Amino acid sequence: MSRSESQEWNGSNGQSASASTAGYTNGTIANGSSNNSHRPKQPTTTDFEGTIEKLLSQVEPREPQLLKPNELQILSQLCAIQSNMQEATHFAINNDLGFADVHVDWMAQLVSILEGHVKEATSTNAIQLTYQASMSIKNAKSNNNGANAARVKGAITTIDQWIQFQGKESIATLQQGLEAASILLYVMASPGMDRRVVNEDAIASTISLLRQHLSKNILPAINQVGHLVAAMDANSSKKTTTTPNPKKRRRSSGAHSAGGGGGGAGAKDMKKIYPLILKTASATVLLLENLNSLVQKIPLDDQELLLITSGSMMTLELDPLILQTQQVHQFHVATNNLVTSIFRRYPQLRHVILEDLFPLMPKMPSSKRSMRTYSIQHQSSSILYPSGLMKLSQSMAPSNTEPSYIQTISILIMSLVQSAVRRPSRKPVEDSDENNNNDNGGDDESSNPLQSGLRHCQAISDFFVQHLMQRCAKKGEDGGASEFRPILANLIDDLLLVALIPEYPAAEMILLSIANRISHDLLQVATSSKSSMSSETTYLNTIFDAFGKICAAEAKVLKFARERPVHMRHPIRNEADKHVAVYFADNSFSKDKLMVNCSRCQTWYHGSCVGLSRDNMPDQWICDACQLARIGELEKDRNTNLGEMGCSISLMDETYCMQRLLIDYLSIIARKNGERGIQDAYGFQLARWIVELNARNGNNNKNSPSKRSRNGDVQYIVDYENEPNVEPLLVRLIELWDPSESSTLNPVAGTKSLSGMLHCISDEGRSRMMVHLICKQSMLLMSFRRQIDLIVKLMANENSALLRKLSLKAIERVTDSDQQLMIYSFMKKAVTLRFSDDSISVREAAVSLVGSYVVHSPEVATSFHAAFMMGLSDSGLSVRKRTIKILETILCSNPKYKGRAEACSEMLRLAADPKEDDGVRDLIHAVFLKVWLDKGDESIPMFHTASPISPEPQSPIVPASTGKVSFVEGLEERPIGHNGLSTPNAASKGDLLSPLPTRETRSTERRTKKRRLQIRSEIAAEQMVEVVKAANTGEHLTSLFRELLHASADADTERKSSQKRKQLSIAQEHCSMLVDALLEILLSFEENRDSVTQPGQELVAIMRLIKVFTDVWPYALVKHLDTLLPYMKADNGVGMQDEAIVVSSLADIISQVSSILQQEDIEHLESTSLALDLGNVTYKLGRNALTSASRALCVLAHHKYAGEESIFRKKMLSIANVFYGVLQKHKDVNDFTQHGRKARANIQRALSVLGSVCRYHEVVLKDDEMEMDMEDDENDEREAQATTKPLAWDNTTIQCRDVFEVYMEKNHVQTKCVALRAMCGIFMAHPRELFRMNQEGLIGQVMSEESPPSIQLEALLCWREILLAEEARIDSGEAKAKMDSKTNITVSNKISGDQDADATLFGGVLTSHATRLFQMTQSEDRTLRYAALDLVGHLLRQGQVNPNETVPFLFALQGDVEEDGIRSLALKLLMTEGEKRPDMLRQRVCAGVKQAYLFQKSAYPNLEDVSALVHVNRHGSRMTECVFSRVFEECIRSIKKQRHGLFRNLLTLFDIKSRMDSEEMTPRKKKQKKESEEADEHTSFLKDLPMLCFTSQVLAYLPYSVASDPLYIIHVITASLALRAPDLLDRLAGFLRPYDLASSDVMDETNVEADALEKAAKRKSPSEANEVSKLLESDFDQEAFSELCAEAGALSLMLRLKAFLRKAYNLSEARCIAYSPDEKDRVAERAITKASTMQFQSSLPMATHQSDQELDDMIFQYAEFRQLMRAETSMETKLEEEEDSSDGDDIAVTAVAAVESNGSKRKRNSIS
Repeated sequence: MSRSESQEWNGSNGQSASASTAGYTNGTIANGSSNNSHRPKQPTTTDFEGTIEKLLSQVEPREPQLLKPNELQILSQLCAIQSNMQEATHFAINNDLGFADVHVDWMAQLVSILEGHVKEATSTNAIQLTYQASMSIKNAKSNNNGANAARVKGAITTIDQWIQFQGKESIATLQQGLEAASILLYVMASPGMDRRVVNEDAIASTISLLRQHLSKNILPAINQVGHLVAAMDANSSKKTTTTPNPKKRRRSSGAHSAGGGGGGAGAKDMKKIYPLILKTASATVLLLENLNSLVQKIPLDDQELLLITSGSMMTLELDPLILQTQQVHQFHVATNNLVTSIFRRYPQLRHVILEDLFPLMPKMPSSKRSMRTYSIQHQSSSILYPSGLMKLSQSMAPSNTEPSYIQTISILIMSLVQSAVRRPSRKPVEDSDENNNNDNGGDDESSNPLQSGLRHCQAISDFFVQHLMQRCAKKGEDGGASEFRPILANLIDDLLLVALIPEYPAAEMILLSIANRISHDLLQVATSSKSSMSSETTYLNTIFDAFGKICAAEAKVLKFARERPVHMRHPIRNEADKHVAVYFADNSFSKDKLMVNCSRCQTWYHGSCVGLSRDNMPDQWICDACQLARIGELEKDRNTNLGEMGCSISLMDETYCMQRLLIDYLSIIARKNGERGIQDAYGFQLARWIVELNARNGNNNKNSPSKRSRNGDVQYIVDYENEPNVEPLLVRLIELWDPSESSTLNPVAGTKSLSGMLHCISDEGRSRMMVHLICKQSMLLMSFRRQIDLIVKLMANENSALLRKLSLKAIERVTDSDQQLMIYSFMKKAVTLRFSDDSISVREAAVSLVGSYVVHSPEVATSFHAAFMMGLSDSGLSVRKRTIKILETILCSNPKYKGRAEACSEMLRLAADPKEDDGVRDLIHAVFLKVWLDKGDESIPMFHTASPISPEPQSPIVPASTGKVSFVEGLEERPIGHNGLSTPNAASKGDLLSPLPTRETRSTERRTKKRRLQIRSEIAAEQMVEVVKAANTGEHLTSLFRELLHASADADTERKSSQKRKQLSIAQEHCSMLVDALLEILLSFEENRDSVTQPGQELVAIMRLIKVFTDVWPYALVKHLDTLLPYMKADNGVGMQDEAIVVSSLADIISQVSSILQQEDIEHLESTSLALDLGNVTYKLGRNALTSASRALCVLAHHKYAGEESIFRKKMLSIANVFYGVLQKHKDVNDFTQHGRKARANIQRALSVLGSVCRYHEVVLKDDEMEMDMEDDENDEREAQATTKPLAWDNTTIQCRDVFEVYMEKNHVQTKCVALRAMCGIFMAHPRELFRMNQEGLIGQVMSEESPPSIQLEALLCWREILLAEEARIDSGEAKAKMDSKTNITVSNKISGDQDADATLFGGVLTSHATRLFQMTQSEDRTLRYAALDLVGHLLRQGQVNPNETVPFLFALQGDVEEDGIRSLALKLLMTEGEKRPDMLRQRVCAGVKQAYLFQKSAYPNLEDVSALVHVNRHGSRMTECVFSRVFEECIRSIKKQRHGLFRNLLTLFDIKSRMDSEEMTPRKKKQKKESEEADEHTSFLKDLPMLCFTSQVLAYLPYSVASDPLYIIHVITASLALRAPDLLDRLAGFLRPYDLASSDVMDETNVEADALEKAAKRKSPSEANEVSKLLESDFDQEAFSELCAEAGALSLMLRLKAFLRKAYNLSEARCIAYSPDEKDRVAERAITKASTMQFQSSLPMATHQSDQELDDMIFQYAEFRQLMRAETSMETKLEEEEDSSDGDDIAVTAVAAVESNGSKRKRNSIS
């Protein structure tokens, strides 16, 4: 080649060398065109030879022999020309063209010259040189040599000057070296190049240059850390050359750490070299690309390959900035291609390459801005990744903030997995391959010799996932876990984002490997012990989060496929039929919108739905379903023409057509751009299709896929029975492994690829097609049900509460994606069981799961209603709060929720409970404020009808979506009804409360707001009626509204009083509106009474609710009295019981309202029949109704506007005289049994009415009027007063009192009870009368044990009513108002409290009878017991009784195992006292055990066995627990010292002999005690045995939470047995030795083997055995023997307890022996659980002593004690001989078995 030609090729002088080489591997000269018509004239081989010869001749005389930049440019252009020639000849070069035909020696010499450039560049470190220059310049300035240096011409004084000269020179050296390395690699990889040209040293130099440049220049420049890297290199070089002293080392470190100041080179100086370094980025990328070509064509050593991979993967550490993102992306693409090529070609290095990735992962950029920079559009096609599929993919990875980008490491991992795909072959499989075969590959080589092409891909995926998960599982101190867990989460997000893209099929395989690995780890953890779970808590959280994320993504895909199915055709319709198939919700035919009609099926579509507009409307258009049908028809025709070579027609379904489209399109892309990544994806998809066909071909194999499962998650698994022959298709697919041959899938002349039809399918159609195909092929989706089953299984794991909680969290995540999952029965059952879990966190997670579910689908909340009710009563505070929040959402979103009434009633009960948490109460108040009331003056938006969980069937193409749908082309959003159609006029009552337009006038806005509140009040009133009906009371609702109004009045104390009054006024106004709504409901009820199923209950609920608002805000009822008064006639058409409640409620309403009535109101009421109606009620209805009616009459009669002639006053006196006359008529009768039932009923009614009148007849009586004249005969005076004085306004109370006393002397018990209650009315109105009666002994008489139980019960109920009435009088302010009305009380008396002297009378009187009250709590009558306990509870609360005296009786009632209500109330009182005085309660627990036993013996004398166990419902399950469990949990368990003290005191009770010996009793006292005993058969030892059985049950069933509790008990028992048991054995032997029943030698061991009594104990009746005949002789001291046996029974209980605790809590004997209470043992303080199936045997034969079996019981007890002691001794001996503790466990089991055997034997004897 001539010099002119060389200059012509060189081009312009301004063109850089890098520009000329940047693109020659793409087949074009730099800045040129790829079109062949614009290419320069192609040179011949002579041109190549001439050019190279000339270059060599020019270089030869130089020293060193290096090329100039323009000469390197010529070589680069030669490389570009050869690339163009290869492209023109389809990757093949002619023999007379290119570098291959140049003389070998010349090429070798050229390679040697290029290698020199490479080596020179390798020794050039631009960053280090710049750092050294900067340091030199600063040092010169610091030494004051800057002025002298400036005078020298050309001296460098700044870093800018250095960069301008030396810096650019070093960069040019690097640039030339990189270009030379690229040319060198290109030449050696040229086709046909002689192997002698391939210089291994040159390749090694190139690799070294690449690694050096990336690590020392590119990475520091892009990451801008060059000053740090250079400083570290400088320090390391100093350390290697010299050993500096500490001072020098400190100075060096200071220079390094200074960074930008001091003696070090600053980052500011180093930044100036970065732009020059980055100019070499293109040459570096080109070097990576040429190195990739070399790797593909020339085999290299493993060492060199590993150097290449490790060096190139450094680019993964690049942190891209805004300006360098594109450059970093080029590096990443080149690195990905290079590493993938090595990975593909060299299988032996795959594991090493994967392992090299892990150290790089923590070093990669982790910020959100720079973490994800690889665009998924770089490789994916928009045709196969339509917008619908893109949205679905983005929803699968919501945490990914960059939905179009993923991490480079993620794309690299997928590329590595996909590169391992191999062409399926039918060669025999070697053993090694069979061992590595993976089931997920889908092949079964045992029956089919065809190997899966995916087996290596699966192996690589599993290997990578295994190592990644191992690093995630490491503990923190081992390192790695905290770094790799975020990497795992980010990787999963990336894989989910691209899992649906056909170009990344490996994403699904890696996700499956992750899911399988997590499943394996979870199963392993679930089956491991509890101790190993605590260290894996963080890892469990990580993998559950990952598992839930994967399962949630699967659920979204399956839901998409279920709701948007794909069909091949529509039925053909007539053109006149305006049938509209929809892709969205609007299926109406509209002429206002663009509608298109399918030319085949005549189905109409919206143009916006199928992507058509008027601008791109074709002449003919075919819908997606018909397009798929056309493809199916075309394939059927083609295969029919092929005859036997064609596929079966039955294969031509939707899936086949979609697979054909996918394979054809991928082959076109692979041929078009020639990227190996696309070719790998093509091979992967083809191999997956072959796997599926191979599975079909081997359907008779046992490993073939299963049939269709019962659930929708595997609805895409094909039933392979009766499948057609797929062998022809299988063979042709294997032959088409090369993408260039894909078009010959159907070798028919004139046929073309089907992929062009993809453009004819709409975006939505292609999205559905791809999802359908993925669901058919994806093993990950097919394993969805298996994964869900695993989570459900873990949800029931008994070993770990953490597993159960995390499983619920994972299910919650999945159900958020597809709510229909919760519909299945197995899921409902599993979740419902977690509501009764032992762990609070698990129960909270279950509530949260169901809450999120019902929020999305509130119409099915009824399924979990029972679970929500359990949540409201849960012991966990967080569970209750979470449940209340969920119920709030349900009540607001679903106003027709069926469980609304019960839920509201339960919440009201919680709010009224004084022990409930304030936070819970505030939440409940907020719920009812939001549902029923308004906050301030702002209205709350009301309810909206929820959409169903599953859509109604729609078009065969897609069902309509639910909710609000955004339409295309600007269509408005509109609500969608249940049928999928627009329902603009279907507004419900709740919908009317949606926010109204804001542009209104002030008056209109005011009226609108008022109307909104009225509608809201109507709905709220209806709900309240339901709540009152369900609760059958309105007390809780009254309490709620009182607190709400109080909060409104007292909210924000810092505000002005006017604002408070305004808030209170608003709340009162709302109450008035609710009352108005209630009256409307009442009127509506009357109008529709006939249609009401239960009118009585409805009317009762309405009246009770009206009474609630009367108690809260009586002013709202004044205007409605006329509407309510007719109901007082007691003729309401309901049952008598409901009638009484209605009348009683209405009478109470009148009484409450009367205090605010004005004079005209009273006059109006007098004009009505109210007085008559109230009087009639006293004659007709029961006690509650007549009491309320009497109260109403009295209140109206005493009204300040009611005069002496008031009709109410007259009526009150009238009915009082009538009933008084009845009593006078029968007062002389003593025996009422002779009277008829009607007469007795009249007397009792008279007493009740007069008692109510006296209670509410407020007349001030003087003391002398109430006192009796003791000098006169009382009976004569009473008779005289009764006959001479009728009842008047002033003497009614006095005369009624006298007649009440007469009737209290009657012999008829029921009459006395009614008289006592009537007297109670006088006590309430006049407390001093109670004091007088107490002095006369009446109070003590009715409470005495001689009184009938019904009289005692009535007295207790009366005292309780008096206490509560007096408390209400004080709390309501009535007492203060009464005090203020008295003018004779001075201010000093008011302050001192003398004004309320009456209030202290009740407590004082009852306190004087406290002893009797405590005795009544131990009564055998359970009703009397409960009433006495209830009264004591009120006295305790009011401070009227001494707690120290009360607590022992409360402890005793814990033994009331037959009455849960009594025991629960006593426990509640104990807990209340424990909160006030915890030390006092702890000190009395031990004594309380004995008191509980004594109570049970006395209260249940006929009870055969005393028991300390009760059955309770805990979290929905039936459990057995000790009666003192709650006391132990609340008061003692938190303090170790208190626990051990309790155990020690209880175990002391078993030392019978010591206790008896410690009782120092004189002979006189012993004689007195003996004389006082009724029978002397049982000694005190025997009497203690039942109590010890009771105590052993308590110790066995206390809720121990840590191991130290049972260990301490065992320790104390062991110590006690060591002292007492040998002594007792000796005493027993000494006692039996005179009777020849023990060894005659005193020195012999006493319990080596079974003796004669033990052998006799094996019989049913031991006393009949010959061995024990001497025990029946008269000289045998049976009493002494029974005492010894009783002591043996106590020790036997201790031995049983020890064995039980060891077995129940899994404590080895070695652990029990090693335990020491004085040493700190963290292991002993760990939590433990008890085996729920263990039962403790606490009964003793001598405890239930019978005289006829006395001797037999002694022998049984004696034999059992000796057997247990031998087992104990044998166990200790074996532990001493062997160190293995497991042998001791076996012996313990033997001991327990012996105990149980003896127990069953004794039971049989007792039965016989």
